[in-house]
Amino acid sequence: MTIRNVDDIYPLTPMQQLMLTHALAAPDSPVLSNQFCYRISGIIDVEALQRSWEDVVRRHPALRTAFIWEGLERPLQAVRSNVTLPFELHDLRTSGARWRDEVARLRQDDQARRYTLTRAPLTRVTLIRIADEQHLLVWNVHHLVADRWSLGPLLEDLRQFYGHRIEGGTWNPPQAPGFRAYVAWTLERPSPAAEAYWRSALHGFQHPTLLGSGGPVAAGVARASIMHRLAPGVLAGLRARAASWSVAVGSPILAAIATALAQECRQRDVVFALTVSGRPSDLPEAERTVGSFINNLPVRVNLTESDQTLHELTRRLQAAQAQRQPFEHVSAADLRAWCEVRPSAPLFDLLAVINLEVAPNPTWPGLELRAEIGQLDGAYPFVLGVGIDEGELVLSMTSADQARATRFLAQLSRALESMASSHASTVGDLVPVASLRESPPTDTVSRDVPARPPALTTAESVLEIWRELLGGAVDLSFDDDLLARGATSLQIVHAFALMEHRLGRTAPLATIFTARSVRGLAAALGEPVERVGSLVPIRASGRRPPLFAVPGIGGNVVSLTALARVMTADQPFYGLQSKGLDGLEPPRADIRTIAREFVSEIEGEIRVPYALLGICWGAAVAFEMARILTTAGRPPALLALLDPADIRGGTGLETPGQHRRVEFVRERLRSFRREIQGASVGASAGRVLAKIRRAGTLLTDPAAAAATRSDFHRFSVERANLRAVLAYRPTASYAGDGVLFLTRDRDPHCAEARLDWLQLIEPSPSVRYVSGSTVGDVLAPQNAPELAAGLREEIDRAVQRLSSPLPDAATP
Repeated sequence: MTIRNVDDIYPLTPMQQLMLTHALAAPDSPVLSNQFCYRISGIIDVEALQRSWEDVVRRHPALRTAFIWEGLERPLQAVRSNVTLPFELHDLRTSGARWRDEVARLRQDDQARRYTLTRAPLTRVTLIRIADEQHLLVWNVHHLVADRWSLGPLLEDLRQFYGHRIEGGTWNPPQAPGFRAYVAWTLERPSPAAEAYWRSALHGFQHPTLLGSGGPVAAGVARASIMHRLAPGVLAGLRARAASWSVAVGSPILAAIATALAQECRQRDVVFALTVSGRPSDLPEAERTVGSFINNLPVRVNLTESDQTLHELTRRLQAAQAQRQPFEHVSAADLRAWCEVRPSAPLFDLLAVINLEVAPNPTWPGLELRAEIGQLDGAYPFVLGVGIDEGELVLSMTSADQARATRFLAQLSRALESMASSHASTVGDLVPVASLRESPPTDTVSRDVPARPPALTTAESVLEIWRELLGGAVDLSFDDDLLARGATSLQIVHAFALMEHRLGRTAPLATIFTARSVRGLAAALGEPVERVGSLVPIRASGRRPPLFAVPGIGGNVVSLTALARVMTADQPFYGLQSKGLDGLEPPRADIRTIAREFVSEIEGEIRVPYALLGICWGAAVAFEMARILTTAGRPPALLALLDPADIRGGTGLETPGQHRRVEFVRERLRSFRREIQGASVGASAGRVLAKIRRAGTLLTDPAAAAATRSDFHRFSVERANLRAVLAYRPTASYAGDGVLFLTRDRDPHCAEARLDWLQLIEPSPSVRYVSGSTVGDVLAPQNAPELAAGLREEIDRAVQRLSSPLPDAATP
């Protein structure tokens, strides 16, 4: 089956998964979008600049990427073939002295605008004209698709496209390296080696280093940025000191941050987060690739010995960075599992972003570009920026706690000035170690793998997972209702995958609707998985007509989470999930068989009037259910179909095989081939062979097979459902009240197939358009309220028509 307007689909990196989780947990937070601003001097050809930006977006797959997760066992990123880049031009030449205020307002408005993550591109450009030959170029991009290390190759491409365009020519560069190569690289990294390294690096660290209270960044809390420019000679002094110690200048800065943190927290053994580029040295063309490679990793510094020289400390920090480099791709969830700090507390609350590279200023035709300093922020209580502007070292701190941020910047400034002036030679010269609390002594860069800390209980492990996924919700308790706390379908799927990965146990995803809490999930994991029916009571109480929903092709009711949450509290809501998801019985591959089994499950819960909802693949099932129930004398008040699947027929349909695991492995090998497309032949060959060997073990190795059992069950159900709907042909129409909900932004080529359903329902159903380009869009938290409102209106109308007397045929 061809997917329109999609060049490629592949998984997310661990850091992207964390970003996506944070983005969904706090959709109004601006911290996950980067805003870069450049002052441009000279006469600009605006049309040529806009076309050149569009060329850049077409060239780099990451800039055409959207994210999909609803109804999937794990989120995916989809590279669109064609996108429209938002490009705005504002002319402030008549603003007079107010132009600075207008620029500030435009930049604030730009940063406040939220992206719809399911729609590409997740980037936009604003050009602000402040004088005939003075402009500000504002580029905004989501962290999910590009990091600040992407600026170099991107701006160079923009310069080339623009230069050739204004000269009347074209630039036809070779294909740009794609981000999927890095995703494939992360999938190939051996986790045991990474686990051994990080357990060793964090061994014995049990007391978190916290500047503030340790709580997560709260949505809606005002944050401000403080900026401090150090004296002109500080940077030169640090460079000279670093050269004498044979280290990079970043190492003394890390040492200064550690001593300031130790002073402020009264702690000898400190840990803070450092943003790293994450671009592997063994990945071809990584430095030229546009994408989101960054990761935030712990830096541990032990300041127990006051007579330790700063020379020794900085060399040790530089060596630790070199040892860490092969393991910079690990996820935050794995780091938490490998450290010894209690699950309810973060490791740190300070993120340091150090950028000491002075970007080259290449010649643009008739133009001069200069970067403007902007506010730096992130999903941490304290975000420290260290950069260079006009040859001077600039510090910034973004936080809601201005007093603590100001005090810390003062400590850090003193430490940097002391190091630069050579007044400080030992750790004790920067911080009075004797006044700090004792910490367990340990060698920060020791490679001896320590004994593992005591294992967490099942409930503690589940609590840790959910606190991570809900954006660092340290206030989450064992008995809190996870759905009431806003758990999304993506977070639910991610949580169950982590529970299986860490605990070796799993349960059907629909368990979330009965267990509800961490304690309930822990209890469910402790019980053997039992065969359960298809009917899942997402909300069993309420006075309104019950709604029975058949989800999309994956057959899992967790995709209905956001929709169920925004339906009114008195709306009973039931989901019908596909059999076979628990692996205890085979999936069904016939629409009519599935419909009959679903009808038998809901008969005891039907309260007239009621409504049926079928989504995509589920539309065919709901249609057949409505016909069966009408024949039995219990017709639904309303049959609602959301983006029903094309049932006009398909070609090349395979006969369902008897060896489902062989088919699973075969499909995995197909995906592996797609995964390495675009990489060099030499680099690809080893990965393909390794993946073929690993996939082959699924047929023979019980441990490997068990590790993928949930994926296998979901894969089997999806394949069965797909085959069922492709083979389905309605034999008769349905006479009853119906409505078609169609996605407003769907590919127009699909419209005709969806409208075929109008001929199968008599009288012809009404058609309502809802926001989104896919079913996942419609069911996402930002769009689900629109569908919920439409469903309520249509159900009320259908019930009202049932209760209204029929008009007298003799009445004119």
